[in-house]
Amino acid sequence: AASARDVSANYQIISAQNNVFNVDTRNPLAVAADANMLLMTDVNTGNDVFEVFISFDESMDETVPATVTFSEDVAAAGLVLDTETSEWIAPNIYLARYDFTDADAELEGIIVESTMARDLAGNEQVNLILEGTIAIDTKNPVVDSDDFAAVINDEVANDGTYTIDLTYDELMDQSVNPVIVFTGNDQLVITLTADAGQCMWLDAQVFRFVFQAVDAGEELSGIGIEVSGAIDAAGNPQELIYASGNAILVDTRNPLATDVLTSSYNITSADVGDDSFQIIVLFDEPMDMDVAPVIEFTDEDPSAALTLSATSGWGNATAYRFNFDVSDEFVQIP
Repeated sequence: AASARDVSANYQIISAQNNVFNVDTRNPLAVAADANMLLMTDVNTGNDVFEVFISFDESMDETVPATVTFSEDVAAAGLVLDTETSEWIAPNIYLARYDFTDADAELEGIIVESTMARDLAGNEQVNLILEGTIAIDTKNPVVDSDDFAAVINDEVANDGTYTIDLTYDELMDQSVNPVIVFTGNDQLVITLTADAGQCMWLDAQVFRFVFQAVDAGEELSGIGIEVSGAIDAAGNPQELIYASGNAILVDTRNPLATDVLTSSYNITSADVGDDSFQIIVLFDEPMDMDVAPVIEFTDEDPSAALTLSATSGWGNATAYRFNFDVSDEFVQIP
């Protein structure tokens, strides 16, 4: 400062003072935001396991923490800031540490933003946004649906191959096959034999179990399936055992006609008339009443005297009655 005068008109002695003040109105820049992992899954849970490093272009006020925010509700997904361990690890680097728990959540494209940090002059940082490169996936895969024949009969068994298709609710790791177990009163070791070489992923969500099937003459009901062991594309295991709501019925036992009853042992002229002679066939199990059995006579042909009537039919699920019209043709069959 110079040219100042006192009241007697004396000029001041020129004085110079260095470093009296500084001018710093430049806001610090967060130049980088780095995370120690980009995908968090079941295997990453624990305390202080997720870290975000925020780097600035100048030394910062280490009494003021940077504030890291996310575009998604990561707290509901199991990611919670540990304020006790988060810290400045260098004059220009802030480290935010997070505890991570399995919340069975799935978030993608999470945006990270750094705000509120200040430099040594007290200038607040220019916000830094890291576009969605972080994801959380602790959701365990489950089977959405199944597809298989509920009844294994002669037709299915004679085809030689029996398949069970399972559809998962997300993309799966196709290098890991699920495991199937049959439950109930039998393990189907006779009718079905697993063909491990043919079991495969049809695509990233559908797995096919393949079995070699044979007609073993078995009759089994209430066979269930339970499936486990698959892993999704993020590495999360299928924790819940899938139990199908559909049961398998195995019936490759052929029905037997156990008895044949006739309305008369000797057919005479007294029996002439419509529906006047009956043959009842009894079976050892319930039958398909939409399908009529066929009767044939051996040795002798009584068709000259007996004509099958259209009134023939099932009396119940195990008894079929053949009605015959008897004619007065002269026929003698010993």
